[in-house]
Amino acid sequence: AVAELGETEAAIQLLADLVECYGAEREPVVAQLVAVAIDKRAKLLLRSGRRDDALDAFGGVVAQFGGASDPVLRALVASALQGKLLILRDSGRFEEAVVVADEAVSRFEADPPAQTPYAAAFALIEKARMLPELGQSNDAIAIVDELVARIGTKTNTDPALRAQAARGLCAKAYALGRLELWEEALDVDEHVIARFGHFGDADLDESIARALLQQARALRALGRVEESISVLSELFERNADATEPVVREMVAQALAEKADQLAIVERTDEAILLADSMIARAAGSGEAEQAILMSRGLGAKGAALVDGAQYEAAIETLDMLIAHFDDAAELTPRGPIALAVSNKAVALLRLGREADSVAQYQKMVARFGD
Repeated sequence: AVAELGETEAAIQLLADLVECYGAEREPVVAQLVAVAIDKRAKLLLRSGRRDDALDAFGGVVAQFGGASDPVLRALVASALQGKLLILRDSGRFEEAVVVADEAVSRFEADPPAQTPYAAAFALIEKARMLPELGQSNDAIAIVDELVARIGTKTNTDPALRAQAARGLCAKAYALGRLELWEEALDVDEHVIARFGHFGDADLDESIARALLQQARALRALGRVEESISVLSELFERNADATEPVVREMVAQALAEKADQLAIVERTDEAILLADSMIARAAGSGEAEQAILMSRGLGAKGAALVDGAQYEAAIETLDMLIAHFDDAAELTPRGPIALAVSNKAVALLRLGREADSVAQYQKMVARFGD
């Protein structure tokens, strides 16, 4: 209740005090309460941005209760391993995350779904999503093929298995894309949409959005830009009012990529209008989504204005982007800032301001030369 009132730090401390008082108790009901308290504390730490502390807390659940046979405790251990895996994945620590995924599979592969609902399948799919980042795309594809074959036709009646199969197939399509097997990747993404797009399960929303985004990227890689634009439009239309942060971020990516591609096919006015709508949408967005919308929206608008020979307006727009994100260390705006500086240099050059243009290029090299 304290956490729901927004007093997150107080709730974190309260749960820590509870664990300190009762952590050594062996009575089953008390042990369950302690495990729940550690799990809740870990999730609150994660929500407050304290990833390392959350990682330690999830590890505490596994260390203290990993050998338990009690179903409630095993479910909490499964949840803790999932928490560790996702933190490591989102931090780019893929090798460590794969180790955690393997641990989850070894612990829970034999469990019935009612006890630890598809914990092993979730871990396998996350492993498949990460292996391409380690140069092991073929292994990722093999994992998904085996898992989907094992699930078979159960997806027709089991919503949870539908969600797992869709996530797995999206991971396979991503791995194929990393191998630049774009036609095969496109086939898999289209299969996900055709097979699961009509069910209407909320648990499928992320996978359908991911499949559409990957489909658009495959089409672009194949030079089919107009088709890619159409798919990105479909992704937005399906998810314009989504509330799930991951889906909203994919919508932001789709808008950004559509704006870029409109510029590629010289639909400059449409690109500028879309960029303006992205900037407006950013006002009510979460931090990660806002970074995508603002950086890519301003960047796309600036680039389109350069292409349309509106150089003064382009410089003004690109200066807004550079000023907004100039001190940003995170990866999301890094590429757009570099591109903005480059496009500004082009605009300056075309206005005959050669010295200023050279200074912009030097700035870009100094900041992004690594």
